[in-house]
Amino acid sequence: LPYILKHMDTYEINTKTRMAAFLSACFIMSCGFRRKVEHYSFTADRLFKECEKVDSIVLARRLIRNGESEVANYLFSFENGNGGIDSNDGWMYRARSPLQFRGRNAYAYIHETCGMDCLNNPELLEEDENSIIAAMIYWQVAGYNEMADKLKFSGPTELQTSLNKSGSKNYRTNAVAMRMKKKLSGDTTMFLDFCNFIEAGMKYL
Repeated sequence: LPYILKHMDTYEINTKTRMAAFLSACFIMSCGFRRKVEHYSFTADRLFKECEKVDSIVLARRLIRNGESEVANYLFSFENGNGGIDSNDGWMYRARSPLQFRGRNAYAYIHETCGMDCLNNPELLEEDENSIIAAMIYWQVAGYNEMADKLKFSGPTELQTSLNKSGSKNYRTNAVAMRMKKKLSGDTTMFLDFCNFIEAGMKYL
């Protein structure tokens, strides 16, 4: 929290709505600020079932047998500025910071923006203050502040929703919140938690 307060104005995360959305995203992506770096300790079965690139159980078993770095390099080669499997970029530039972004391009942008040498020393993003700075830079440049400004609310703290047939809130009708979550993680997993955290932030900030 001290680092968030220290740097919030620099990266314009300085309104209640922007801060509530930023904190919600960080909580969701980093499991409550507990995950500093992504790990790949899958079982072969899970790797085969969940990762489209892994097209056979035989390949999954080989990757698992060769260790987490082999898994990361295979899954994220030639993505987000990464080189091929042998470049080791998939492992070096794996997901870090409370927003868990990955890829050489993202690390390079952090380096260029604030001078942090995370391109040559990616583990710098596992340090608390550095991780917050990196997350805030990523949030700002990806346009999340502006997206947060467009969130629709039905009251001071409640996101605008419709009602399901059961009478419960249908948060999926809040299009901006849905787009934010998809952009953050590529899917809508934990979307309800994402919305609930935003509302909690609006209430308590």
